[in-house]
Amino acid sequence: MKKNKANNINTQDYWNKRFYNIDSWRKNHYQDVYELYLYKYVNYKLLIADYGCSLADGIKYLSSKSSLWDFIGYDISNIAIEKNKIKFPEYKFYTIDFNKNNFNKNISSDIALVLQTLEHINNPIEFINNLKKVTKTIIITIPLEETPEGEHYWTFILDDFIKISKKCYKYNNNNAIIII
Repeated sequence: MKKNKANNINTQDYWNKRFYNIDSWRKNHYQDVYELYLYKYVNYKLLIADYGCSLADGIKYLSSKSSLWDFIGYDISNIAIEKNKIKFPEYKFYTIDFNKNNFNKNISSDIALVLQTLEHINNPIEFINNLKKVTKTIIITIPLEETPEGEHYWTFILDDFIKISKKCYKYNNNNAIIII
């Protein structure tokens, strides 16, 4: 794990501006996670929490795969959360600053998704340890060995997660999925 010289742009204001004029944001990582792991659980009743849900494209995609799954979404952008509440009133959405680790201890989930989010968090190991207290399984996707971007605090290599995971492998050449 290598700390990048990220500008302090992982703020609510920054992400509110990013999500203000758009209605869709990445879903391909959700498809990958479904095809690599979640497909095994379509016949199980699960509460899936999406940490970094942005505009809930992943929740929309995954909800089409099993009527037994319920969802809860968390994001730093209150604009994204308000849009999600309108688009998906059947699910719960909350604004949360992951850097403050202010998890709702009253809501536990079966599976926590942290897809392309961990690199935006100041202390990812502390975040994972706190998340373990409120969920049974954590599924993480991360970019691997990327050229640092301004909004990523961290650059990861696969070895960073091998010791703390049940499964850890590369997919699509430059990404990794980690099961904890």
